[in-house]
Amino acid sequence: RYDVDPVLEPLPPWWTTEALGSGEASAGVYNDTYVFESSGAGFHPTTGRSMQFTSQPFEGDFEIVARVMNVEFTGDHAFAGLMITEGLENDDAYYSAVVTSHAGLLVHQRDADGATESLVEEGYAPSEWLRIRRVGNQVFSEHSPNGRDWASLHSTMLELSEEVNVGIVSAGVEGPGRARLDNIGVHELQWTCE
Repeated sequence: RYDVDPVLEPLPPWWTTEALGSGEASAGVYNDTYVFESSGAGFHPTTGRSMQFTSQPFEGDFEIVARVMNVEFTGDHAFAGLMITEGLENDDAYYSAVVTSHAGLLVHQRDADGATESLVEEGYAPSEWLRIRRVGNQVFSEHSPNGRDWASLHSTMLELSEEVNVGIVSAGVEGPGRARLDNIGVHELQWTCE
């Protein structure tokens, strides 16, 4: 935490921040640290998603990486992490890997438009670095203590359009919460034939 809340600068123009579902959302930058705030309730199997989502559209195969520096404790299930989604409606397909303030690493996904949401909890201690890779309809999530040594978290097949929204997701769940991330990057994956 900062002793005094910093004055946040606007995000770079390729990022768009919005509240999915109910609640409020905001985001800004301070000294290369991205600060996200949300009063959303998170992922819910019947009411859908209620959270902050800062995203950009991206086509084809890619990876998104970020270091989760801090998730403010507003309750056990406050979280911040990564998400790719077909769209911004509650019944759109999505995949998310997050660090929670207490419960460790979680993967949330909706398999197809309108399908029932599933939740996968992995038995790892909270880790600061997260990465999601999309290769066609394959999605892989990984975690790392240092951004160099990666371990598999989860993988699945997920039918997605060529263009998806990809970015940072967070929610206070039990109340308004703040999360800080850095080293955020979205990169095209390029393949070469030998």
